Amino acid sequence: AGDYKISSDITFDVPVTFAYGARLILDDGVTVTFNKNMTAGLSQIVEGGSVILKENSVSYPEWFGADKTGKKDSTQAIRQAIGCFPNGYGKVEFAAGRYLITDTITIDEAQSHLALEGTAHQTREISAQIVIDDELKPALHLLGATGGRSYDGGLEDVTIENMEFSRSKMG
Repeated sequence: AGDYKISSDITFDVPVTFAYGARLILDDGVTVTFNKNMTAGLSQIVEGGSVILKENSVSYPEWFGADKTGKKDSTQAIRQAIGCFPNGYGKVEFAAGRYLITDTITIDEAQSHLALEGTAHQTREISAQIVIDDELKPALHLLGATGGRSYDGGLEDVTIENMEFSRSKMG
């Protein structure tokens, strides 16, 4: 347990397991890459920087400080969890709860074959709710366009399951 400050990019080529209470504190612009399996509980294990998961197929917003009670902004934590898969081919799993965001979450065309999945305990249960605190912005933007124009087919196979996206107030 404890905080571990990392000031430059680092790659782990062995499996890594985080003990409860252990956190990586990354300087701005620092990337930590896990080439082998990385395991951790549903608590914050990373602050700052970015993480790339090569062998893991799942990341959790809680690893980056997301708050499933809806009381604190989870925008950056959700973006970091999605960013673990810069080339897609992964799953971001959300625990049951309400995640408050203050800006749009974007999945870009490089992140094909990505899944956003809420943990459902019963059939047809919506377990994860992403709520944007802005009456005009969308909560989720799937970016499959070139230069911001119409869809060109660049984004494929994005799955959203057992989740709800909404606004805290309507504009």
